[in-house]
Amino acid sequence: MKNVIILCVCFMCICLSTTLTSQVVNNENNIELRKKINELSQSWQEGKMPGISIGVVQSGQIMYADGFGLADLENERRINADTRFQMSSLSKYFIAYLVYTLEDMKQISFSDPIQKYLPGLKDFGQKISIEHLLTQSSGLLDYRSVAFLDGFRMKDELNMQDAMRMINQQSTLMFKPGTKIELSDTNITLLASIIEFVTEGSINDFAQEHLFKPLGMSQSLFSSNPNQWIENIAKPYQLEGDEYVSYVHNQSLVGPMNMYSTALDMARWYAHCDSVEGDEARIIKHLHSTFEILGEQAEIPGYGMMTMGQQFVHAERGLDKFWQMGSTGAYDSAIFRFEDQGLTCFVMGNGGQGYNGFVAMQIAEWMLEDEFLVPSQIDFTDSKYVNVDPKTLEKHEGHYLSENGYYHREIKLIDDTLRYIRSATNQTALIPLDNHTFQMKVNGSDEYYIDFIQQDKTKYFTFQAGDGMKSKYHSFTPQILDQASKESLVGLYVNLDYAIVYTIQLVDGQLEISHKKGDSYVLSPTEKDCFLSSSFFLNLLSFSRDEFQNIQGFTVKGAGIDQLYFQKLDINPHSKTTKNI
Repeated sequence: MKNVIILCVCFMCICLSTTLTSQVVNNENNIELRKKINELSQSWQEGKMPGISIGVVQSGQIMYADGFGLADLENERRINADTRFQMSSLSKYFIAYLVYTLEDMKQISFSDPIQKYLPGLKDFGQKISIEHLLTQSSGLLDYRSVAFLDGFRMKDELNMQDAMRMINQQSTLMFKPGTKIELSDTNITLLASIIEFVTEGSINDFAQEHLFKPLGMSQSLFSSNPNQWIENIAKPYQLEGDEYVSYVHNQSLVGPMNMYSTALDMARWYAHCDSVEGDEARIIKHLHSTFEILGEQAEIPGYGMMTMGQQFVHAERGLDKFWQMGSTGAYDSAIFRFEDQGLTCFVMGNGGQGYNGFVAMQIAEWMLEDEFLVPSQIDFTDSKYVNVDPKTLEKHEGHYLSENGYYHREIKLIDDTLRYIRSATNQTALIPLDNHTFQMKVNGSDEYYIDFIQQDKTKYFTFQAGDGMKSKYHSFTPQILDQASKESLVGLYVNLDYAIVYTIQLVDGQLEISHKKGDSYVLSPTEKDCFLSSSFFLNLLSFSRDEFQNIQGFTVKGAGIDQLYFQKLDINPHSKTTKNI
């Protein structure tokens, strides 16, 4: 590991902020680390723009806590270690901690049905336990995705009453609880509601007593009121054109978001995690543990193995890395924790980037450069890669659809190189390890493998990130629809649970689906009666037909949504083909 130079001082002759601990004061003189962080944060130091706050903790010591850029553009207030940020999805970790605290206090049992603590929640016909909520295996739809499906925009108001109303409108679970994972903010919202029911108070009251105050996290809180005055907060901004404009955050949902904290408070928490003993150490160990679903490790392709603390873990250059990221409105945050190496790096921002975790990850890579087991860049000149004749490569060409229906990929031979094509502008070369196994040629250390399989006259391939779980794609011939086929899909469709109505119409010869309050999305045909759109909540549409082959409706699959049915209305005025103007 890179040597960290600490300049020891015997006497501090300047006034220090009372919020800084002696650990941070001493480590402020860590010249080498600060220099590296300054290099990585140059873009936030130039000009009047929103910024980021960074924390680094190593083996229980707070190595760094500070910020760059502005917390308030109008008043030019700068970000520092005590600037409060909305933690977005990092809030989920602390909700899980509070649930474990209640279990440790014998106030709840993970096997209890959730209606025991949520008397206003309907019976869904199958037992849903607290453990199902913690393991994201309840089968409950993500109410935020349902809201988006109904035309919700990020700046619209959404509160806990809205959430509970939408949760109770669900008629059928997506799957039997405990048999599958589907990430859903509904699970975390219900855990938050259970905390408030059991403690007969607010989440913030319970968190202050059992988490924030005991650890000296004096600037941390949960807020259920978007209009609450929060001192020393980083105001959220969104870049529109060449200017940053103030962003309105109207979601008063506690659980999946709305924890506010600072770089210093978060650093105190992770320093505590490194050194805690006794019963609390047991709780933290549970938070960082993975679990199984039906006897198999709970893993989400693209994320890694899931932990009870709502984080994920996978190998980064041979070392286990715990991580979570979040984006709520114009707030973004990310945490990377190498537990075995005792290193935690995190970042929070108020500039609406969507993802700022690369800063924290670059710090971690710099500090652990001598400990990684895998080089930072894959050597594709290695002798393990072989040459395969073009005729063999051609056999793998075709269109493929992921098993969950989310992704359409094309495999095509271009200039004697097999390519993995996501879109016209996003494709990756495949380097052969043998006639059917290939590795993606990517920059960096991440390893991605494609393995082609032939079964019962159908071609498949599996996609694998590192040594993670394989996801399966099957080949298909994209449907080409004639005019009559397209027109048969045109009409109004309604979901009766939520009274959501969508219109499908022809626009310039293409099928488009639209909501009266939302955007329109082009429907791209895949298999028979299946279409993909660019919307994350309206990702896959699968149409159903009656015995006479007339369209009855479609089911939707998207983020936190599965098998949500939209019935085609009988009254279907024959709308004329429209054209974009």
